[in-house]
Amino acid sequence: MYAPFYIEFTADDRIKFEPKVKNNQLQGLRIKYQTARKTDKVNYSVKGFEPFFEYEWLTVVKYENLKGMATKDLMRPTPVTFSPHGLHVKESWGNLNNKDFIKKFLDDMKYWEENRTKYGENLLPVTSERREIANKNLVRTSKFVTFIFDENNVQSKMANNLIYPNQTLVPIPEPEEDDWLLEQNSIAFNRIDKRAHKGDPDIISIGPFKVLTYQRSGE
Repeated sequence: MYAPFYIEFTADDRIKFEPKVKNNQLQGLRIKYQTARKTDKVNYSVKGFEPFFEYEWLTVVKYENLKGMATKDLMRPTPVTFSPHGLHVKESWGNLNNKDFIKKFLDDMKYWEENRTKYGENLLPVTSERREIANKNLVRTSKFVTFIFDENNVQSKMANNLIYPNQTLVPIPEPEEDDWLLEQNSIAFNRIDKRAHKGDPDIISIGPFKVLTYQRSGE
């Protein structure tokens, strides 16, 4: 129950959930918004695949409520001299229980693109297409995450048992609901470096949600 997992809401943006569990009860979470950057490293060693570039995942923002106070931590913020108002490296959200912490995190993820601009290293600009994919996927992600971490819902607890450690997934629309988004998610999950490490993507049900995922973590 409550294994760590990832939600990829674009081909190059994901959320990592790291629940802390004690006596089968959720004690708190560490959550990271991460973005992918292509490296110069070429992988020649995966049988059945042409050589491909590897990617690295950079943590842009870390959120947690593991030490009493809930915090938002910009990992590589722009120097304060770039802003007349300055930037807070770590922002305190006060004492929040898991439900309220998750809700505040999901609200903050609406500003994922803004948080990227505060990252210390140069990141590629977000295209209008990537922005649309992200925002559409985040709507479903918010509903899925709220469901998965509903500690009072028996169906949620059963669904948690279906998530294996370090599983990558994204909640997807029903057929004909949003065919464009389905296609974009499929393209993202079929990228050669991902398939080489994680196997072919698959669609499964977790609770009332259909998700696109892989059969192994590849992490």
